[in-house]
Amino acid sequence: MKSGAKEPETAQRRQLVKRIAESHYFNKSTRQSGFLQYLCNSVLDRPGRELHEQEIGVEFFHREPGYDTNLDNVVRVNASELRKRLAQYFENEGEPEPVLLEIPKGGYIPQFVARAAPLPVPGPRRAWLLYAALALCLVLGSSTIWLAIENRDLRRPALFRTPALRLLWSRILPEGGSADVVVADSCLSLLQDILRQPVSLQQYLSSDYVPRMQELGRPLSRETEVDWLTSRRYTSLADIDLLTTVLRASRGGGFSVYFARDYPADRFRSANAVFFGSKRSNPWVEVFEDQMNFRIDNDKLTGEPVIRNRQPKAGESAAYRLTDTSTNTAEAFAVLAFVPNQTRTGNVLIISGSGMQGTRAAGDLATDEQEFAHLLDRMGKPWPEKLPHFEVLLKTRIMGGSVRGFEVITYRTHD
Repeated sequence: MKSGAKEPETAQRRQLVKRIAESHYFNKSTRQSGFLQYLCNSVLDRPGRELHEQEIGVEFFHREPGYDTNLDNVVRVNASELRKRLAQYFENEGEPEPVLLEIPKGGYIPQFVARAAPLPVPGPRRAWLLYAALALCLVLGSSTIWLAIENRDLRRPALFRTPALRLLWSRILPEGGSADVVVADSCLSLLQDILRQPVSLQQYLSSDYVPRMQELGRPLSRETEVDWLTSRRYTSLADIDLLTTVLRASRGGGFSVYFARDYPADRFRSANAVFFGSKRSNPWVEVFEDQMNFRIDNDKLTGEPVIRNRQPKAGESAAYRLTDTSTNTAEAFAVLAFVPNQTRTGNVLIISGSGMQGTRAAGDLATDEQEFAHLLDRMGKPWPEKLPHFEVLLKTRIMGGSVRGFEVITYRTHD
């Protein structure tokens, strides 16, 4: 930023900072909003000022003077989060802004950069040639795409059009409608292993999520691992495989895919949605647990998965635990739950397991016509015209890291 910025320009920049701080991406985070304004005011009030990590740590984050920045990286973590939120603002709510606010990596000095101007409109003659070329490409491209789609659709199984699965998936993705698919955050599971305590949905969605996780990791001297996990977005191979199956079955139409950490909080109340993973890797599941009889938890003493059966029927256990933990053969539990969304204007499908393979087993049940037909038969014949909300508790065997079938332990219907 130029140190001799004129007063009108400085006022415009202050207004930009104010709009950003009041935006959806900052207004619920006192720390991030304050951090943004601190950095910007520091250079707008004193043009040419240098900002260093330790100085920021003392002035804004109230660290002791002379603290060791190698052991306490609170400034770097918050700056990384700030850059991410700024990018989100200018890609969405701030898309019309003519000036961008950036904080280049490796430093903490805000820079105000003019947004790149759109390409000039070509003259009449060049425009005519351009439009003609585009039209030709469109014709050729449309033909190629049509042939590709036809070939693809001939080869893909129309899973959602088969009798049993249609009863389920037509409630998730109605004709002409839309639905969200939210894949699990595998880093979150690892983070809880490191912190040795669960992370709630409220903590996960907190605007101070990263610094809070750092604070939890500091007594364990695990700040580096926490920083690494909170800065990455990884999901499991099982989720990718299941997502591919779902998108192919729907032929790619109607679904919007989100990573759990990026799912908009204002959507889950009224959207049709599919959530992959238990609340340990996808905290959004926590929202729907008050409607569910079967819950996947972790034992506080051992850390091992346990399935809670809130209202056991005759012959059922109140809790189901893994018994086979040998190297080559193991077990996993899974829950497939079909429940209403928060406003009861749509439906939610939760595909969760005690581990990656458990989620895969629940996904197999939700996408295999024969297996789901067997489940419907068990619920009663003839099949209903409108599928009731339900939950199914599964157990699967794992060999060599792969699912080797599953069995339905018990189920519930709720309508």
